[in-house]
Amino acid sequence: MTSRDLLRAIDRFLFAPYSPYPLSIFRILLGLLMLDTVLLHLLDDFFLYYGPHAMLPAESLAKHWWRFEPVLDMLVLLPSTGEATVGFFIVFCVVAFFVTVGLFTPYAVPIAFLMLLSIHRQCPFNINGGDAMMLLSLFLLSFGRSGDALSFDNLIKSLRQDWRHTGFSPPLAPAWPLRMLQLQLSLAYLDTFLWKFTGTKWLDGSAVYWATRMHEFIRFPLPSFLDNPVCLRILSWSTLVIEFSLATLIWFKETRYAVIAAGFLLHLGIDSFINLPVFEWVFISMLVLFIYPEDLSKCATWIRQQIASRFGPPHLLSFDGNCKLCVRSIGFLHRLDIFRRLDLVDFTDEKQHSRLNDFDISRAQTEMMLSTNEGWVGGFRAFRRIAVSLPFLWLLLPLLYFPGMTVIGDHLYKLIAKDRYLILGRCDDGYCDLRRNAGDHGGAR
Repeated sequence: MTSRDLLRAIDRFLFAPYSPYPLSIFRILLGLLMLDTVLLHLLDDFFLYYGPHAMLPAESLAKHWWRFEPVLDMLVLLPSTGEATVGFFIVFCVVAFFVTVGLFTPYAVPIAFLMLLSIHRQCPFNINGGDAMMLLSLFLLSFGRSGDALSFDNLIKSLRQDWRHTGFSPPLAPAWPLRMLQLQLSLAYLDTFLWKFTGTKWLDGSAVYWATRMHEFIRFPLPSFLDNPVCLRILSWSTLVIEFSLATLIWFKETRYAVIAAGFLLHLGIDSFINLPVFEWVFISMLVLFIYPEDLSKCATWIRQQIASRFGPPHLLSFDGNCKLCVRSIGFLHRLDIFRRLDLVDFTDEKQHSRLNDFDISRAQTEMMLSTNEGWVGGFRAFRRIAVSLPFLWLLLPLLYFPGMTVIGDHLYKLIAKDRYLILGRCDDGYCDLRRNAGDHGGAR
């Protein structure tokens, strides 16, 4: 290999177009971990660590820990009151929620990093290696386009597009933010392996014994095999092998998934017995970054096939392809349809008519139609049946099935459908102009 070939390989590794799905899934997991940290682990003692009368006052930190050097701590910029501390706590929860759902992602992720950094600076004795890894991951994630998929940002952006031209796949992005996170994870495992390998307890096989005898960290009573010297040695040496593999063999396609499975079991086993808040789950979440996007797609396809075999084929959903509002609304529903329970059909396309058995086109011109086992249903009733099939709309079901909602829903739906050609303006092919003129002369819309 020449130097030019090496540079090309590095260029492909860092800057080749890559799917945003692994980064987006990691963003969701990281957001959930932040919410878990602040709501479950810090909420009860938040004033003890970060309030105006915290056990470590800012003045003591500045003198003995910060040594009056420049630090980034947003909390010291706030008034030293309980209200300001509560406000900071609430804002951080909101920002962490935005990171999870992917709302205002380019701003939410770096703001979450700055606020989490402030929490770490304010009480540096209340964090572990998992918290430090979460903070570093947020910093690197700030440079990635993790909001391009599985996010509200992507949904909002799609409302301004015609999915028949753009498709539903998110745009590819340079891989370097993902690679930086992968490299950071591998370096963390390599550092851990080298630190353990230079000691004595891991090499003689007694390390797991000592780790499981720190009673203040033990989550559950230890099983009997953790008292067996042979099992303890095997577990100690296996940990070294797995961590070395996570630093090296995880980069090879042939061994990647075996190493990921071993790493998952290692961290899950540690978390089952040793109580270190979020530590193991941060590293488990980062393993998602090494899953190939095409394998994520295959996994999603398999899940959808299993659901189809259990609940039957997708339902046909007809829409008016000459209506901008209809096209965008249907595209929005399709993006929420993670299990692909809807099969979109444009009834204005004559090529699609063969799929529409017992279909009333005149009725379809006034409302969207959904095929069910009982036949075609339309309008508000169709939307209500759609909500049953889409998990993201399940929160709306109590409202949609509230007594009397059918009458209200039918009225609102007909009101919108009546002027659907006018709401978003002129269609590209002039079709809406024809409909508008017909409506102005008393014709049907």
